Amino acid sequence: MLQTSRSSKLADCLGLGEAAHSQTLQFYSQHSEDKILLEQMFCGMRNKTYLEMGALDGVMFSNSKFYEDTMGWSGILIEAQPRNAARLLKNRPKSKNFPMAVCKEGVGHLTFRGSGPVAGVEDDMSDDFKARFHIKDADTRVQVPCKPLSKIVQDADTKHIDFFSLDVEGGELSVLETMDWDVPVCVWLVELDGTDPDKDQSVRQLMAQHGYAEQQVAGIWHPDRQAHHYTGGGDNSVFTHSRLEKCLSGAL
Repeated sequence: MLQTSRSSKLADCLGLGEAAHSQTLQFYSQHSEDKILLEQMFCGMRNKTYLEMGALDGVMFSNSKFYEDTMGWSGILIEAQPRNAARLLKNRPKSKNFPMAVCKEGVGHLTFRGSGPVAGVEDDMSDDFKARFHIKDADTRVQVPCKPLSKIVQDADTKHIDFFSLDVEGGELSVLETMDWDVPVCVWLVELDGTDPDKDQSVRQLMAQHGYAEQQVAGIWHPDRQAHHYTGGGDNSVFTHSRLEKCLSGAL
């Protein structure tokens, strides 16, 4: 969803002072994540790096486009669904685009199911996810190429990531299990779909194991850990590097 803002906080973050009030800033995230993270994590930060996996067409619900367009950021975009990937290449030619999925070494191909923003790797979709998002047996299945995330990062010659956006419709754990954890990531935004609480907890444990702390960022919702009934619904979780300030300064 395209969003606009003229707030003084954003003006300060852009370093434009009062001049920013006469401009309309364009944001693209589904629930204002790009705007919120700009204000609370990335204020004033230019020429940083991103990796967005589940990038769709590079515009719709994009968590990285604002940073590329307005803040001079650059980075990696990964999208496996063929039609989305074709649009992505056209819409975001400045980025390093990878039209593929992520898998363990030696797998080579995965079955991708569905289209649009809820397309994903079939084996990673829980039954609850399929029911919630009306994934039908008749939905298109397509074989897509895949490789480990560590290989994609290596192929992109990337040694440092300031912002990693991960939105893969239930496949978060499978993706993260192929990450090269020697590559520092300053801020993670991970959508945990809420339909598989055990998997979501495994993701949190894996992130903690590698030194990333989950943060409660105002405006970015995540479930109450004390709740007895997990209802799901597009949980976005923010994780930060244990040395966040040093990471964002590029000193790691």
